[in-house]
Amino acid sequence: MGNLSKVKEKTRFMPGKRSTNFRKGDRAEGFGIQAFRSFAAVAPVPREEDIGIDVICTLLRPEGALQYAEDSFFVQIKAASVSDITYEDNDYTWLCDLLLPIFIARVNLNNQFAFLSAWVD
Repeated sequence: MGNLSKVKEKTRFMPGKRSTNFRKGDRAEGFGIQAFRSFAAVAPVPREEDIGIDVICTLLRPEGALQYAEDSFFVQIKAASVSDITYEDNDYTWLCDLLLPIFIARVNLNNQFAFLSAWVD
């Protein structure tokens, strides 16, 4: 029993609960992904592979009964409450060296609105 009580003291996050902020972020990301699917093919990046890019999108051009793949781009999705994203030093170099353009999507869950902005050097 002595070891079990020590484990309980060290464990801060127990099964059955989750941070409200993490949950809001997950919901914002899910809403953003669905919004992009209305005009693009969307490949979500799995959480364990997420290094700052949440989805890879390819624009779809409808033509008759077909949709043709056009340009591709990266998207980072944030909740609207996140007002600042800073890229410095190696982060900035990484951003500049990306082979596809990256867009920042801000999702407001209260009014179910997504806003997309481009990063420009």
